[in-house]
Amino acid sequence: MMWVMGIGAGLMSIAGHATPIRELHWLSSVFVGILMCKIVYDLTGVISSSFFKGYNKLNKKEKLEWNNRGFSTFHAIVVAAGSLYFLLVSDLFVDTQDGLIISKSSTLSDTILGVSIGYFLSDLAMIIYHFPALGGLEYIIHHGLSAYSITLSLLSGQAQIYILMVLFTESTTPFVNLRWCLDVAGLKNSKLYIYNGVALFFGWLVARIILFVFYFYHMFIHFDQVKKVFPLGFYSLITVPPVLSLMNLFWFWKIARGMCPFGLGMELVKFVCQRLLRFEIRLTLDKGRWFLKLKRVKNRDLGVIVEENVEESRYPFVETGVQVDRAAARPGPTFGSFNYCGGFVGSSFHRHCSSTAGGGGGSGDENGLTYAEAKRLMRLVNVEALKEKLGVEDKEVISYTELLRACESIGVAKSSDEAAAFARVLDEAGVVLLFRDKVYLHPDKVVDLVRKAVPLTLLPEDDPSKDELKKLEEKKEEIDMLAHKQVRRILWTGLGFSVLQVGLFFRLTFWEFSWDVMEPIAFFTTTTGIVIGYAYFLFTSRDPSYQDVLKRLFLSRQRKLIKKHNFDMQRFMELQKKCKSTLDPCTSIKRRLGVELEPEDLLHDR
Repeated sequence: MMWVMGIGAGLMSIAGHATPIRELHWLSSVFVGILMCKIVYDLTGVISSSFFKGYNKLNKKEKLEWNNRGFSTFHAIVVAAGSLYFLLVSDLFVDTQDGLIISKSSTLSDTILGVSIGYFLSDLAMIIYHFPALGGLEYIIHHGLSAYSITLSLLSGQAQIYILMVLFTESTTPFVNLRWCLDVAGLKNSKLYIYNGVALFFGWLVARIILFVFYFYHMFIHFDQVKKVFPLGFYSLITVPPVLSLMNLFWFWKIARGMCPFGLGMELVKFVCQRLLRFEIRLTLDKGRWFLKLKRVKNRDLGVIVEENVEESRYPFVETGVQVDRAAARPGPTFGSFNYCGGFVGSSFHRHCSSTAGGGGGSGDENGLTYAEAKRLMRLVNVEALKEKLGVEDKEVISYTELLRACESIGVAKSSDEAAAFARVLDEAGVVLLFRDKVYLHPDKVVDLVRKAVPLTLLPEDDPSKDELKKLEEKKEEIDMLAHKQVRRILWTGLGFSVLQVGLFFRLTFWEFSWDVMEPIAFFTTTTGIVIGYAYFLFTSRDPSYQDVLKRLFLSRQRKLIKKHNFDMQRFMELQKKCKSTLDPCTSIKRRLGVELEPEDLLHDR
């Protein structure tokens, strides 16, 4: 009964605030927000293609996200400026005797909330339509909760001060988007990327961490007013912001981890040393230990650090050294290459081409491209065209005559004799397998079948591959143990949160409120869990079971540890097949977790 009365009071509050003029204004604001996203999305593509050469080199997916981040940045600037105005400049939310601070609103504040709803709906629609190209499930949860909270505040005219506080956290979005754009543009090692990273770190700390602390403090000291918000809005105020703050903490942890110890912090040290102190700083690995080396920079040319006759680092911890030859050095940022503090460092292929530039045609120097090599490359191109043509019918085996006809049809051979010669070349190169009058298009599959049919190992007892496999198995076992421990910690943390939730509901039921109030809350909490489980199944095509969550957590931890310990999983599985080891790479995992894992799960993300 109390809950029904509370809902009725809440509905009357909304009905009393929602007049026909206000409803028209709200709909107009939402429409303006959607229209704003569409216009800025198109303008971003037009302006970027006209003034930024690298935009045209992006693929379709990257252009989609580039334009999406364009209207995301525009929305962030608009709502952050509006929130800052109302929170610091305007006297709308000044705590006076005129009225409750949680019930104050204005036409301009309603407009900002409406525009923001239009943005979140537009962005959410794009994320779901292109899922998961523009973001994963966490973005859907974030946008859904944001649109839900803003809508409640707009319709009721209550708690707008807290919604504006949360909207101010969008002020970090331009830094996030700029970071992504610089990364895609190949400017990850530029000064702007470093400065933006520092601004992102401190901006996130202030706008998404410290501000939320102030949010909860302000709500605590005004809790007598907060309790007067209609029930659905009240429970949303005390449940949605904690979820958003946890997501912000998680993302902040990832940002901070990227800065230290060898992330952005190392880039800042390198920048200071090279630009101000004129030292080159390098990390090298020798006999399993890291060494920090400093070298005096001898010359500067148009802002480009140039040093002649310097060998490339044998153990490049950071991809961007500053040693380059004069043929490769040039000032200014270049799309698709690395540019660190004005020093251009191309890819290994670019450096190879630079070193052979001017060598002329023909044989050239020892590093040049000979006529025979060029002819071989052209034949390889023909091989790929041939395989593509044969793969249209999706066949494993074709007749020898069909192969000869295909060679003649794509122009590789002019006669049947040339086609037969080309077929022999393909067979010798291992591209296809000729056996009697049949042609096997996938020789690797035939080899795998033969290996599986041979029960005995073909390696001698003293083969070094066995020792290498044994060391990798020991290292793999250590990684599995660490991953299992980390997963257990996460699961125990989940149990702790569940116990806290039960304790909180127990307290609210028998001390703060009553069973009539808490029963619907418990019902909707359970229903929300079911909806989240169904959404998990919808977006991942996996059962929302405890074992599946356990498996995904373990694989996630394991992949990170494999990357951290530089464990070559591909080499490990090759040695498993080569040595015919009886130890299944997933045996220890099955024994620890009690779930089945495919070997491919260890190599690919799901």
